[in-house]
Amino acid sequence: MNKIKLIMLLFLILFIQGCNLDIDDGDKIISPDNLNIVLQGTWKVKETRTIEEGLLSKEEKNKILNKDVVFTNEYVFLNDKLIKNPEYKSKSVNAEEYFLYTYKTDIDTLNIDSDKINVIIVTSNNNYFFDIVQIDKKNILLYYQGAFLYLEKTSNNIDHIDIDRNKNDKYLIKDNKKDNENLSSGVLLGLKSSTQDDFNSEISYRTLWISASDKKINPILEIKDLMIPRRSGFWEMNINSYLDSDSIYAHPVEFTDNEISNEKEKYKDKEKKVIHFVSDDYLAIEYININDIDKKAPRYKVLPLDNISIKQGLLLSDIDKYNDKNSYYNSAEDFMISKGYKNLDDLKLNINSKNFTMARRNGYWILKGRLFSSKTVKETYEDFNINVLPTDELINYNELLLSWDYIKSKVPQTIDAYTSPNKDIAIIISNSKIDIYSIENNLLSSKPIKTIQRKEHEEVVMAEWATGSYVELWDGKIRQKLAK
Repeated sequence: MNKIKLIMLLFLILFIQGCNLDIDDGDKIISPDNLNIVLQGTWKVKETRTIEEGLLSKEEKNKILNKDVVFTNEYVFLNDKLIKNPEYKSKSVNAEEYFLYTYKTDIDTLNIDSDKINVIIVTSNNNYFFDIVQIDKKNILLYYQGAFLYLEKTSNNIDHIDIDRNKNDKYLIKDNKKDNENLSSGVLLGLKSSTQDDFNSEISYRTLWISASDKKINPILEIKDLMIPRRSGFWEMNINSYLDSDSIYAHPVEFTDNEISNEKEKYKDKEKKVIHFVSDDYLAIEYININDIDKKAPRYKVLPLDNISIKQGLLLSDIDKYNDKNSYYNSAEDFMISKGYKNLDDLKLNINSKNFTMARRNGYWILKGRLFSSKTVKETYEDFNINVLPTDELINYNELLLSWDYIKSKVPQTIDAYTSPNKDIAIIISNSKIDIYSIENNLLSSKPIKTIQRKEHEEVVMAEWATGSYVELWDGKIRQKLAK
């Protein structure tokens, strides 16, 4: 018994000391044989709650109220439409994060009071249709065309429902926007690559210009370092790496060599730096002072592009007045509680709300914070999700116009994904390559229309989109840069 207590005590000490645990941000999907038992039967739409305007009209919402919805192994019947041969998969997720990152809404708005929820994903022939949130055995939420439908189970039977089983609507979730002719889309994709741990290897950056006209990919252009489209014009960000420091400096592309040399002098220090995110106004980095590398953990900070030489990073409240220290602290507390600790103060962790960055999760940019512990000789840390959405100040476009679950079902090796605002192309990132797909009727093309090889340990740090006439404008500026 004493041995067991000793083992448990040692495990507790190791965690509090902050050993770097792998945090599983993904949600494991399971497909139980008896899942259909949960849904099978007849349900009635009791309420609708809109979270995305313009997709489901007021008339359509009124029409769908009190209608029956049927789930069986053979079909799903919803709003007079039929899905044949449905497949049901289930996953258990964190409720707050699921609604925040998937639908950009909060659990209070939807009257969800559970920390964990069961989500049932409905597909057919590898086509994704919708998610269902199980509230209890008699109540579910179904997301349909920009609104949540509140369904109540009325019967385990379906015999009394008159359904024309010859109906077939392959594209139940329709895009109300008409296909535009002469679509033009382009993205400047900033990439960071390293050979091993960021602070112990040489890091390089590049920018890919990927553009499409009428869903046909134009020649892909590559620029050394990072090229950033800003309201004031194009800037470039250069990174010089040395044994004891990294210098990051940003300037308009029109700068002369002398002006660039003067800029370099501003940013000399003793810090090793890694870029995690770049937008038209902000830069998020991870850094550590070379003199502290053996005793301290790396920090995060977010800097304004117009003044990246400042020593102190910004607070969330500097960027968005609605986000303050409470958002940071509450998210840190929720994370530690999820690990089994009831009081954050008892752990005596170092909490600094300037320590945040942007990271990718399931096709979206999210905010991450970092907690520190000094219980050992070398400081250790834990990263956690900050449960507020990045604002338009930080990132102009942060949408995934196809479901993450659908993308994963079509391309299982996907680790990240991006869709254009025109909804004409998708960029799918896997371990070894970057695939470009066209999008038709909310579906990915059967195979990539272009593939780019991904470098070792390469990650996206920037994705800035252009549409319409701006694609031609950006293309011209990029070609001018390459011609120098």
